[in-house]
Amino acid sequence: MLETSSLRTKNLAMRYLTKILRPISRLTKCLLFAALLESPFLGTLAAQDTYTVQALRIPRNAFSGQASAINDAGVSAGWYETNNGNSAVSWSADNQLILLGTLPGLPSALANDINRAGIIVGFAFTNDFLVSRAFIWRSDTGMQALDDLGGNASLA
Repeated sequence: MLETSSLRTKNLAMRYLTKILRPISRLTKCLLFAALLESPFLGTLAAQDTYTVQALRIPRNAFSGQASAINDAGVSAGWYETNNGNSAVSWSADNQLILLGTLPGLPSALANDINRAGIIVGFAFTNDFLVSRAFIWRSDTGMQALDDLGGNASLA
């Protein structure tokens, strides 16, 4: 009896894990595909470029994070993750964290790119990844939804 209950629990856990990982893997595939489309010289770096690596600040309750892009001024855009979801952020060249916010009804957000002017794009989404909306963020106007083609998903 104990073995049957344990097996049933393992099966339920595997079904739940599969349900959680399915949309995440779709999201990852979309992001990788978008990155490949964006990069005509995939994997090539100019020999004269030099880089300085630094650890970016994230809150103590965050367990994961990533800088997705950096501009010429050293300002980077990305996200961090807590048990409550993902937060789109920017880091100044001197490592000051700026929260970018989110869109109404979409509790999580990821920042994917930043240009020379410091304008950031990304997407906000429900924590189950079933609905997403592309955004643009400017320091003077904050986060605003980008027009989309309809449906439940748009990314930037």
